Amino acid sequence: MRLYIVGIISLLLTGTVAAQSRWTFSAGPEWTPVDLKIHVWGMRVRGGYDLIKPTSALGLRLEGAALWTPTQSYFHTENLSGPHGWGGREQRTDLMVGVSASVSPIPRKGFYYYLTTGIYARQQTVRGYQSFAPSLPGPLTITPASVSRGDIVGSVGFGLGLQIGNRAFQLEYRHIPGGSGLTLGIRLPL
Repeated sequence: MRLYIVGIISLLLTGTVAAQSRWTFSAGPEWTPVDLKIHVWGMRVRGGYDLIKPTSALGLRLEGAALWTPTQSYFHTENLSGPHGWGGREQRTDLMVGVSASVSPIPRKGFYYYLTTGIYARQQTVRGYQSFAPSLPGPLTITPASVSRGDIVGSVGFGLGLQIGNRAFQLEYRHIPGGSGLTLGIRLPL
């Protein structure tokens, strides 16, 4: 059994299969602006399969992704025309499936950078409420903000890649309507 585990760890570290792998797994934080000062934070995970050779200057990838945010509360006050405030509590989830394309002006070996864009089908759910107080203290208006919707969204971003031996890593920033995120990815030895 120990020899089996050592063999798997050796394969993952040496990555003889990883050089040919087209599978990538990424994860990292994503933030959604509620207003200019308030953001809701969550975690995005993404898996992708390269349709074009991963070392090519052009890339085309099938992707699936999911977002989860813990339940978060926020409150904001304004003193421009008298004291008033608004706030809320929400939790967000989404599932996305789509295609992304990328271009790298230098070959994808060693250290490289790339630009990426994509189009995705997204199913998003937001659960929570929003409240508004026209004056503090004053009457509080609470509006349920639970919604589930499907839409087609695009994304744009850029990334940095690093090839160490047979292992490929990437750090990628993407903006998707409704949020931005930063993910760290690794090519899987599958």
